[in-house]
Amino acid sequence: FGRQETSRPHHTVSGALTLSIYPHVAIVAHYAPMIATAPDITSNMLDSERRKRDRESVALDTLMCNREGQTFGAQILNLSNGGLMATTEAQLCERDPVRIDLPTIGWVRATVVWVLADRVGMEFRDPIDPEELAIFCRLFA
Repeated sequence: FGRQETSRPHHTVSGALTLSIYPHVAIVAHYAPMIATAPDITSNMLDSERRKRDRESVALDTLMCNREGQTFGAQILNLSNGGLMATTEAQLCERDPVRIDLPTIGWVRATVVWVLADRVGMEFRDPIDPEELAIFCRLFA
């Protein structure tokens, strides 16, 4: 009797969405509207361009070590003082801690930031000293 079913969302106050199934039941979901402004977009583009310029292309075979102490091969494709991109056959996941052997610098601690097939991006726990990076790049870039 008198039951009205609806699956249409009803907007109430800004930042809330009410979904009604039956007249006497209401589910309210709160959300934060996301609006990208021109300065935000410009800032992100500038950060992306800066990161590209700061990276040195290399093709260096080296070793990596996971948290269990297993050592495996990797090839560094590019690096900056804050991180690197490499290829490896090791099964890594985002947020995995690793160590990587960088000749002239030593074993460096890093965290996996992204994985795409056999490519991984890593962020160094501590940035590499610019002078040490310059020596590394003169020899291997």
